[in-house]
Amino acid sequence: MATTRPAPTHADVRYGPRDRNTLDFWASGSKDPSPLALYIHGGGFVGGSKDGLDGTSLRQLLDAGVSVAAMNYTFIT
Repeated sequence: MATTRPAPTHADVRYGPRDRNTLDFWASGSKDPSPLALYIHGGGFVGGSKDGLDGTSLRQLLDAGVSVAAMNYTFIT
């Protein structure tokens, strides 16, 4: 059973000059520095989205004290 994704701490943060150079970030909630899991979607540079990160995996990481970032990247044209 899939879990609904919580809202990101920071959504659509730009990391580069292209339209798709954005990421969503979820802070673990720890007051101390925490590890970071980076989700890079599949799609072979022709498809996919940061929205492919499922809520169950995201929630498991956050519950384990791991911050999460999910990024989009520029497709080849």
